[in-house]
Amino acid sequence: MKRNLLFALLVLATLPLSALFAQPTTSGTEFWIGYMENIDLLFNDEPRFVVQTTAEEDANVTISVPATGLTFNFVSPAGFVTDFPLPQAIWYSEQSEIVDNKGIRVTADRPIQVRAFHYRAYFSESSLVLPVEELGTEYRVSCYLDEDQSQDSPTCLVIVSTADATEVEITPTALTEGLHPGGAPFSVVLDEGQSYQVQSAGDLTGTLIRSLSGSPIAVFSGATKANIEICFPGADSHLYDQAIPTDRWGADYLFVPFRGQGGDQIRVVAAENNTHVYIDCDEVASLNAGEFFQTKLDAAAYISADRPVSVAQFNSSQGCNPSGLGDPSMLQLFPATRQGFSTRWRASDEINGIGNPYFLQHFVNIVVPSDATGSLTLDGNPLAATFTTYAANPNFAWTQVELDEGFHSLTGTAPFLAYSYGFGDFDAYTMNLDYSGDEPNSVSDLSIVLDGVLCVDSTLLFSAQSDADLTEYLWTLNDEVTSEDAIFGIIPIDSGTYLLSLAAQTASGCPLIDNIAFQVEDCSETEACDLQFATAFTPDRDGNNDQFKALFNCTPLTFRLQVFSRWGELVFETTDPDLGWDGEFDDEALTSDVYIWRAEY
Repeated sequence: MKRNLLFALLVLATLPLSALFAQPTTSGTEFWIGYMENIDLLFNDEPRFVVQTTAEEDANVTISVPATGLTFNFVSPAGFVTDFPLPQAIWYSEQSEIVDNKGIRVTADRPIQVRAFHYRAYFSESSLVLPVEELGTEYRVSCYLDEDQSQDSPTCLVIVSTADATEVEITPTALTEGLHPGGAPFSVVLDEGQSYQVQSAGDLTGTLIRSLSGSPIAVFSGATKANIEICFPGADSHLYDQAIPTDRWGADYLFVPFRGQGGDQIRVVAAENNTHVYIDCDEVASLNAGEFFQTKLDAAAYISADRPVSVAQFNSSQGCNPSGLGDPSMLQLFPATRQGFSTRWRASDEINGIGNPYFLQHFVNIVVPSDATGSLTLDGNPLAATFTTYAANPNFAWTQVELDEGFHSLTGTAPFLAYSYGFGDFDAYTMNLDYSGDEPNSVSDLSIVLDGVLCVDSTLLFSAQSDADLTEYLWTLNDEVTSEDAIFGIIPIDSGTYLLSLAAQTASGCPLIDNIAFQVEDCSETEACDLQFATAFTPDRDGNNDQFKALFNCTPLTFRLQVFSRWGELVFETTDPDLGWDGEFDDEALTSDVYIWRAEY
């Protein structure tokens, strides 16, 4: 009979993570932008489109429209923020569900960061732009349906192809303007640089977009314009931000409200069925894939889930804001693990075509580890700001800082999250700032660790691995509550599949959940054959403990080793006992984290 082993594996970094892995970063040398339709061109001033770049080294930058051959070149100097105004033209599609040539490619000979601005009197918006390495093949978007139910205010998304012959499947959540029904997938084929805008009089939040060809695509979403909350005076505005691929979603988000606005609407979208959502450790929703939960938060909050989710934050219409400024705007939050050490940006002093400043106030919201609040430097000076600790996640603290217009820089000796935003008379912008890594231990997590051989009549011991201080445990085996002890043990008397769940609680009252399935075999007829695995390895290519592999005292007749991410995705499999895992998946190095492995022999 075969033996089955199931354990948790810790991939460790003995060098800085950037030296070991290709870390997530907003810096890159290739980017794709797609603008969305705004208010009717008959109203207000002409739209203005600006591509903003920053660089650590002098970079030669090219902006092009591959589908038409249009090209512009400029230099982005080291240490500066460069605004490149696009020529006066309509850089977005004006119809739904037509293949267009509006995709914009930005390339550079040195790493840069890119943002996209869409200026329009009283209808401005902006977005950080992700490099191609951060793009994906599957998305679920966030939008917002006009609460005034105006017929000329559709929700909207735009897809930009990065390669020829890219087949994209779209499953809308509402009837589209092109009469594709909600819930029914349809496909379109796009060449490099082509774009495809989808609009709906319904809410497109949760719409599923997949690249069936495997080529990455860029997706932006929001609304042509929308009222968010109905107040006097009522006002709508453009909503626009880049969507994050579902494989880049997280389970932990650190929300900070926009300053002076009295609270913001948030939307949490689920990627998987049976997703439980928590705000400050209280469960607020159970969602299936594509469903969303919405609420208004007027204080900083720790938003978490037991499966990957996205979180979008929305500023309300001006009449709803105590500041008396600002209009609807959308910010797609990054997971709490996406942090950086340095960023530069420009608080816009642009004047609209009517002769008024687009924005009158500028702010930056910052989240940093609680023990590193003194580590930040703003514009070359130590940041003098009061930080407040998250009650439900005391590892982190937050602050809001008002800024003057112009150029700004933020650096830290500890990683931080930050985003900039500003308000004007019936206008607003919101924009994520840069990240340069994924901090896997920045939020509390939980993994079940198994010690033992998966055989009938063998002792199996299960324990919890977490960076949090756990105070309560509830073990459930095959849907029956079994133990409330920190360590759970069983001696299985029957072969078969067992399902084990651990619901733990941290000292701050937050729930943590992990589940595993394991197969128990009758090993009585198995010859004595033992194997060993390391509990951790360091794939730093130094020739020492670089691979995770089996060590046998025999030659197994059959063998299979599988490694899974903490989300259950298979990242490595082999039937060769001499072959080990080097920490890569699809030719890309994975981040330092806990992984689950299973061996059969």
